[in-house]
Parts: sequence; structure tokens; C-alpha cells
Amino acid sequence: MIEIYIKDPFEKAFCIEEIKKISYTDKKVVIIKKKDDSCTHKQQKLHWKWCSEIAASGMGADDLKEDVYIRCKWQFARPILLRDDDVYPVLDSAFLKKIEFYAEDIRRRFIKEFADRYISIQRMTIKQRAELMTEMYRYWSERGVQLTLPPEGKNFEFKKNKS
Repeated sequence: MIEIYIKDPFEKAFCIEEIKKISYTDKKVVIIKKKDDSCTHKQQKLHWKWCSEIAASGMGADDLKEDVYIRCKWQFARPILLRDDDVYPVLDSAFLKKIEFYAEDIRRRFIKEFADRYISIQRMTIKQRAELMTEMYRYWSERGVQLTLPPEGKNFEFKKNKS
């Protein structure tokens, strides 16, 4: 099964080409639906606010919110993708095998680069992003970092605004 989220003209063109390849004798089903479960703007905004608060706290290894964000991808998004994604575990496994014999400092640098390039929080569903944020909140709260809570409390599965 191929599931493609169309976010740009290239992905749209790719879908069109894939549909053209299907013959009338193939037993294929093409489903087109509006994707409504992507992470919300509120989730993204709160996540970046937390990255800033963690960086400013001095409690973690990172002083820049961008570095906190990358570390968050490895620490919190990666386990979710390993569990839920069909392709990511293959990529992750190959990467870990490739770097297993490097020195620790070099492995850390490669892990940061890998997380930045190949772990996508933006493609997570609302539920996955809520799980990531729940784990992130729990982890940093246990270490004494005061993270801003939204008016909704600890339910990080914000509802999308109807437009």
C-alpha cells in the first residue's frame, strides 16, 4: 500500500504518474480524502515554545531551541515512528548499523544530523504529536523545567479550528 500526503506540486505530479501506471485490469483502489489528522498549529506553536523554555532553563545539553527540537526528534519522535511507521524502522536500523563502530562523539554528531534530516515531526498525526508532547512534558517536568501549559491543560490533542 502506498499512502502519499500531497504537500507540494512534486508530490501531486508523482501521484498522477502512479495512477497513470495502473492498467484497467489491475485490482487497485485509489482513495482520495482530505487529510484532517495532521498536527495542529497549536501543537506546533506550543512545541516550539517548550523548546525555547528548555533551552533557556540550562537543564539540558542544548542552549538553542533548534538543538532542543532536534534532540526531541531523536528522543521522543523516534520511538513513535519505530512503532507506527512502515518505512522508518528500516532506515533507522541501517543508519545505526552504519555508525555502530564510530567513536562516541562522532556517533552523537551523526545522530543529530540524522534526526534533523530524517525524523519528521510535521508528518505526525495529531495523536502521535500529542503522545510526543505528553512524553516531552513528563520528561522535562520530572527534571524541574517549568513548561507552559495551555488552557486545555495536559490534553495536547488540540482540536482543529473549522475553516
